[in-house]
Amino acid sequence: MKRFLSCIISLVLSVSSLFADIYVVHSCSGAGKDTIVSAVCDILKGIHYVPRITTRAIRANERNGVDMTFVDKKKFAIMESKGEI
Repeated sequence: MKRFLSCIISLVLSVSSLFADIYVVHSCSGAGKDTIVSAVCDILKGIHYVPRITTRAIRANERNGVDMTFVDKKKFAIMESKGEI
């Protein structure tokens, strides 16, 4: 599976690198976004993952600041007003 992902990722990035420096991986929950992002970061050095910021509660298997950054709604609004988000 990892080899297949490697081929697909290489193909997509070789074409799309002509157009953008930021890539967004978007899909429904449980679709494998983190698996794809992890594979990209392993395969292509220089690609960096930026953890998302959310106001939802942290889940048991998640780590704050690694998987996502968890803040309350007040902190989120402050960050947004300062242009940090």
